[in-house]
Amino acid sequence: MGIAALVIGIISLLIAWVPCIGMIALFPATIGLILGIIDIIVNAKKSKPKGMGIAGTICCAVAIACVFVANAFVVAVADAAVKEVDAEMQRQEAEFDGEMKKLESELEKEIIDSIF
Repeated sequence: MGIAALVIGIISLLIAWVPCIGMIALFPATIGLILGIIDIIVNAKKSKPKGMGIAGTICCAVAIACVFVANAFVVAVADAAVKEVDAEMQRQEAEFDGEMKKLESELEKEIIDSIF
């Protein structure tokens, strides 16, 4: 079980850093984490070496952490982009309103001049 946890952990680590697809690594990393913990407990009772179980558990735990870090980064970048677009839209709207008021006043002036 320790070898399986290590292999799953390594694969999950490779997938965890890919934006948007990294969430897929969460499921196998959780399974690998459980396998690694079970391997550590079983080998501790039998007085066998626990190195593979420990390595697999650490890899899976790091993969789970990487999934959350990578997704937090994607969310932060998307939030910054949305704020930037919103600020630009407000600037464009203010500019448009100014131009419309200018045109409206020019049109009123022309209408008044043409009447009188």
